[in-house]
Amino acid sequence: MEKAISGDSESEVLIYLLVNPRSGSREGRSYTELDANHFQYELNNGDTCELNIINILMKDSMNEFKKSTHEKSQILNDEKASKTLQKIIVVIVGGDGSFMNILKEMEDYGIILETIIFTQFPFGTANDLGRAFKWGASPSRKMKNDLNYLCNILCSAKETGFDIWEINIHTDEINGDIESVDGNELVSQETKTFTKLMCHSFSFGLDARIGLNFEKRRTRNRCCNNIRYGLEGLKRVFCCCFYRRTLKIRELLTKFSQSSRQSDPEFFKSMQSDDFDVSDSEKQPIRQERLNTLEFTIGSNRDEENTYYIRGNPVSLYCTNIAVLMGGRNNIWRGGRNRSGITDKSGRPIDPRVFNDAVAYNDGKLEFTTFSSMFHLIFQKSRRLMQSGGPFIFEFDEYRKNEKEEEKEKLEPQRTYINIDGEFYRVSNIRKLTISKYFKEKQLRILVNEKGSGSK
Repeated sequence: MEKAISGDSESEVLIYLLVNPRSGSREGRSYTELDANHFQYELNNGDTCELNIINILMKDSMNEFKKSTHEKSQILNDEKASKTLQKIIVVIVGGDGSFMNILKEMEDYGIILETIIFTQFPFGTANDLGRAFKWGASPSRKMKNDLNYLCNILCSAKETGFDIWEINIHTDEINGDIESVDGNELVSQETKTFTKLMCHSFSFGLDARIGLNFEKRRTRNRCCNNIRYGLEGLKRVFCCCFYRRTLKIRELLTKFSQSSRQSDPEFFKSMQSDDFDVSDSEKQPIRQERLNTLEFTIGSNRDEENTYYIRGNPVSLYCTNIAVLMGGRNNIWRGGRNRSGITDKSGRPIDPRVFNDAVAYNDGKLEFTTFSSMFHLIFQKSRRLMQSGGPFIFEFDEYRKNEKEEEKEKLEPQRTYINIDGEFYRVSNIRKLTISKYFKEKQLRILVNEKGSGSK
């Protein structure tokens, strides 16, 4: 039942829909184009719920939202305070990239995130987070048109935890640069270092270059966007002679290491199992007790002293926090179930069965895989590299001289293409990249739609 809001009334549940009307196919406009943006409902359980619709592109509206939420989060955090309000739910209505941008903006304002429950509705293009939180691949008609129904399914959803990760990028102090997509152009961030929160995936290599070129040509139609993305991939396969070559992982990376801090003590413990057939040690995957160490290094050059080595010369390296990516088309970790991406010094691969098949966004771990070629990317044939809790450090090779300009002592920038939650960057002369848990001792509170009734 819908009622008018009085200025002095306070509800038990406060819901904010933070809408990006430009995301995906722009379906979020079904909320921002309503005649009103404040509603109050009586829920099925008898509680009252206040619903506020915020257009995140409107600066004044966002400032008002942050000010109000900051005050209410302080009240919820005060156990001694007398309060009617019991719950604040913030729903990001847009693409996956909007989720982390809003989260960081709220924290920078001083909002106590532990008092807020978050979720993401599938109003973007790929909607990987919306799928992970079981709201479906795209919004249902009822979800868009019935706000009373929307409030009830949010208040009946299950609360759980979600791991947030922080990525830090460091470039050369003199020749480094970080560029991002703005419209159909690349714009410099005017910084040598860059910090970005990650919720579902990170990658660098060929896949990120395809994604960056796609972003510069994104349309307003979801179907057209899928076609455009496919065309960008085909260009890299059949027209590679006309474009500057994308450097492969072993040409970029010199070392990939994990510190013992925050690591998982179960890491690789099954390598000590006697279940594997090692009758032919030259042909069987290696089985070593030293894999049980919590500090190790995966290198790319066998001339250097490292613990393990990247197998082959892959075109992309992927890191995932959720099971299914790329619009529900690809379970990257499952695709590498029978393939290992690391070897010992002699070139023998680590048995891929040492890894846990399960992927969860609240287990404190990330899964790392590699793809050997563009065709392996298309057919989801990955190789498992590592599954652990970090922190992780990637060290990159120095930029190299352009052979044609070597006599003139001119340097050609080494370009690395990076994808963080579907937002793409071109980084010149990267030196180091680190990944670590953002919340060291806690997780973000999120809502999962266990009933699965939000999709079409």
